[in-house]
Amino acid sequence: MEAYMSMITPYGCNFVIRSWGQCAGGLIAISQNDALFSLLGTNFGGDGRTTFGLPDLRGRAAISWGQGPGLSFHNIGAKGGTEQVTLTQSQMPMHNHSLFITTATQPGATSLPVTTGGGDASTPDGNYMAATSSTNRIYGSTLSSPPGEMGPIPLPSQQVSVQGSTMNSGGSQPVYTESPYQAVNYQICMYGIYPSRA
Repeated sequence: MEAYMSMITPYGCNFVIRSWGQCAGGLIAISQNDALFSLLGTNFGGDGRTTFGLPDLRGRAAISWGQGPGLSFHNIGAKGGTEQVTLTQSQMPMHNHSLFITTATQPGATSLPVTTGGGDASTPDGNYMAATSSTNRIYGSTLSSPPGEMGPIPLPSQQVSVQGSTMNSGGSQPVYTESPYQAVNYQICMYGIYPSRA
């Protein structure tokens, strides 16, 4: 049975059948096959003056042109899609990460050692509060034995506020979107019956 010119069909062989061309995006001289050019035009490439292109179905699935219900419109000859995609932050589903923080708030008390002797220093560094003092000398340089004690001094409980964030996770690796496949040889009829419009 002779095929119609521009008919595309898959074959199991790995060579091009006589009167057919491989759907590999090749450019054909218009002068070589003006009948096929009148059917394809430049839908699949070429400049339309000296050349026109054949469809390129290498690694691609063929779909019908037009717009299906709820789908995008596709012009005849249009190419699209990708084998893999890397999701951006805006494309990820809305989600959150839990952050658990435990805080302990407990009152306490402290005591300060003091010397029972007289004051002989005017600065607190390395010294102790003194029981008696002369002018501006309220600190003692030596601790009495036994030492005195100031306190206990109560320390009220404190509310602790903690802020934080979780670390970034993931590796930004591309996600493969390719469907299961088996490769065959798509060919287009270049010389055959010229089709009539329905």
